[in-house]
Amino acid sequence: MHHKQNLPYHSFADDTNILVSSSDLNELNYKLNSILCCISKWFQNNQLVLNLNKMHMVKFASSKLLTYPLNTAYNNRALTVTENIKFLGMHLNCNLTWKSHIDNLIKKLSSICFMLRKLLPIVNVKVLRVVYLAHFYSHISYGIVFWGSSSSMRNVLYQKRAVRIMLRLGPRSSCREGLKKLDVLAFSSLYIYVLMLFTVKNLNIQLTPLFMV
Repeated sequence: MHHKQNLPYHSFADDTNILVSSSDLNELNYKLNSILCCISKWFQNNQLVLNLNKMHMVKFASSKLLTYPLNTAYNNRALTVTENIKFLGMHLNCNLTWKSHIDNLIKKLSSICFMLRKLLPIVNVKVLRVVYLAHFYSHISYGIVFWGSSSSMRNVLYQKRAVRIMLRLGPRSSCREGLKKLDVLAFSSLYIYVLMLFTVKNLNIQLTPLFMV
């Protein structure tokens, strides 16, 4: 893309994301409209059309600052700011509480627990553990470094349910020994472990400014 060296963009597969940040709302609006103008010129020069129905804009800020509107337009068409968006398999909301992501994840974990219960009479615990790692563990570990400390987090309850199903434990039985027997990390331990790895790999990470779209 022409001018791409001036655009704060990030691409993954066929998704392109532009991050714009500022501590001043007026400056943020100016940056956004300038970038949208560059994008419009590039599409026109290359005889392409941007599908606005698949274009989403999210303002990440504190609850107080979310009330201030963004005045942005693309080819004289006003753009709507959305509160939630799905990005690389994670559901993001404007104040980053991760509630929508965790609500969606809970539904998946509940279905996986149901699957484990159905498999219980026909496979042994080793097979159940493989199923747990392939489905349950892969879901709770993905992106955990971002949402693992959320106040909406209830995944630990579903992990205990999964452990009790695999080991045929009662509903009030302790899962501590069960986790050791299955050789899997408890949710809180997994979060701490992944967070430590992330910290070591990103010692020079920069803090995010007040506004970001």
